[in-house]
Amino acid sequence: MSAHVSRWSSERFAVSIKPLLQSVPSKPTPIQSQAIPAIMNGRDLIGIAKTGSGKTIAFLLPMFRHIMDQRALEEGEGPIGTKLLFSELLISRVFFYSTFIEV
Repeated sequence: MSAHVSRWSSERFAVSIKPLLQSVPSKPTPIQSQAIPAIMNGRDLIGIAKTGSGKTIAFLLPMFRHIMDQRALEEGEGPIGTKLLFSELLISRVFFYSTFIEV
């Protein structure tokens, strides 16, 4: 995997995530282009960037891909992934992004 994501059309994103990518700006932001490959390779990451720079989607895309790659959960299993959200704006944004994903 390359060191950076320069465009969303990359094959590394599952077909089921493509509709979500149509709702974000056409080119990844600097935090997204650097964070996504690291997270998708299973590395730990602390991302520091300004508000509105795209940190949330940089963490959500790899999580959605991971969730969609899992088998269906049995009763009593889960969660597969968690994200701590600290504001109503982020909660609404993550809910909006999750509506594009079919699990």
